Amino acid sequence: MAANANSGCYTKASNYYLYKPFDIAAPIAQCQGVILGELIRLIKRDSCVLAYVEHADLFYLRLRDRGYPPGFLKTTFATAPSWSQRDQLLTHSQNGDSASVGVRTHAFVIPYSRELEQSNLSRDLRSSESLLPPHLRDGRILVAWRAARALGRALIPYCFSSLRFE
Repeated sequence: MAANANSGCYTKASNYYLYKPFDIAAPIAQCQGVILGELIRLIKRDSCVLAYVEHADLFYLRLRDRGYPPGFLKTTFATAPSWSQRDQLLTHSQNGDSASVGVRTHAFVIPYSRELEQSNLSRDLRSSESLLPPHLRDGRILVAWRAARALGRALIPYCFSSLRFE
């Protein structure tokens, strides 16, 4: 059964699926990580379970062609998340903290200055949270420093008037 082109992962035509061979001098955990990462990617990107199963089967066969032993693949595939965990994977936060799923982060980006850095602006913003608009009160507040402008841009170019010496 072929997966619908709109229901699965996009693959470039030039993709030759050159996964690293199993007998390469690398830790076994790297091979496991590549497999788990690809299976998670397939779960997240395939929109139906049939497309996921088809892509996972093709992935298994490609790994077998690269010399991966069936026992290793069976064990590694068994430790991967299942399709039933798709919703959790799609809403998983980047830092892995399940309590922070759905919590917004508001970044306050300001140009860097030594004075502001020493003022502990983050603490001051949090202590004055009640003064913020309602849509900024819920979530985390992050203070980020923008790089200071280069000195050359800060200087005003000066044009010398033509001087005539007589």
